[in-house]
Amino acid sequence: MTSYFKIGVLQILNILAYAAMILINGLADFLPINGQTTGEVSNQYPHMFLPASVTFSIWMVIYSLLLLFCIYQGSTLFEAEKKGIDKKERVAEMAGYLFIVSCLLNISWVFAWHYHLFLLTVILILGLLVTLIRLFIIFHQAHTYAGHKARWFVYAPFSVYLAWISVATIANIATWLVSIGWNGWNIYEWIWACVMIVAATILGMMMLLRRNNIFFAAVIVWALNGIMIRQYALSGGMNTVAITAMCGGVLLLLMIVLNMKIKAPVHKPTI
Repeated sequence: MTSYFKIGVLQILNILAYAAMILINGLADFLPINGQTTGEVSNQYPHMFLPASVTFSIWMVIYSLLLLFCIYQGSTLFEAEKKGIDKKERVAEMAGYLFIVSCLLNISWVFAWHYHLFLLTVILILGLLVTLIRLFIIFHQAHTYAGHKARWFVYAPFSVYLAWISVATIANIATWLVSIGWNGWNIYEWIWACVMIVAATILGMMMLLRRNNIFFAAVIVWALNGIMIRQYALSGGMNTVAITAMCGGVLLLLMIVLNMKIKAPVHKPTI
């Protein structure tokens, strides 16, 4: 009974935390918080790793996938009879309070960002990154080759979320450095941007080769495409940063296509 009760509490708290996160992020641009939208704050501290505005539409995908996760893990709440812990309830049990923590970190980041507390935003987004890494590892170990439902309702949401926050962490640190006037040790900005693009590309490649995760790699491709679009628009052509982003994106895309053609061995899912 205690186990059922604890799991039920976790299921409800996950849903409430998600709802609060969506509400705050919506208000951030609707009000907006501190008189500025999230994008307007970003534009005040431009750097060459910043993607085009349209790229941030991926948040709609992330929040939609996280909604699917909340529905999946909480779909047993109104069942009258319990014959054992369902695999959906097991998802909530495995996540523990980590998803709730991730939502609270997301909310805190929004307020810190809108009030230009960029050092705090770096700390918060690093906390969010670590939390998502932990969630990803938990779910990856549980079902490396899970069935379609678990894969789309559990694995995909946190793969996509983790990939975007990985890119966002780099961009957030870059914004903080711009805000404090860091000169990059007198190294040209475009060189730093290219280094960060290469790092993001390698990260996507590692997730493909080591984790067989096309969701993660696809998000990196999307981010690199956004960087290329913005640099092309600003410079009126393909500068070094845009070319580097394009090459990284094309390389990852080719690897994704190749990965999808290789049939992975089938294992029995545990969730």
